[in-house]
Amino acid sequence: MKRYLPVIVIAAALLGGIAPAQAQTAPAGDAAAANVLAQGADVTAIADTFIESLASGDYATALQSYDPAIRTTLTAESLAQQWNDLIASTGAYEGPVATTVDNSGDAPVVIMTGQFENGPRDLFILFNSNNQIISMDAMEF
Repeated sequence: MKRYLPVIVIAAALLGGIAPAQAQTAPAGDAAAANVLAQGADVTAIADTFIESLASGDYATALQSYDPAIRTTLTAESLAQQWNDLIASTGAYEGPVATTVDNSGDAPVVIMTGQFENGPRDLFILFNSNNQIISMDAMEF
């Protein structure tokens, strides 16, 4: 997990930092705001499917959610190792608790709180502007 930290730091810097997610509603008639909300819904669905794939051990499918440039260095095996390292430190994954989307930067960040055997963890899933994952990291409460 530590070897991915530089990628996460770079991604966060490119996205303008990770800020707490805010509840968002689109004003009536504001098409741009509605588009941002739709993008949030899209990345939420992508993040849900991504985490479900990891939890079920389908690392090849999870890998397909990543940006193609990231997939040149990240393999299904290394993704499996990253997930297994997380499980080793948190206990078994029990399911999602809450999901929020931060659209304050250039690209969305999905913050999925997952319940693990040893307690909840926030999973930060960073996306590019094409709604492809560029990084995932877990933060301990």
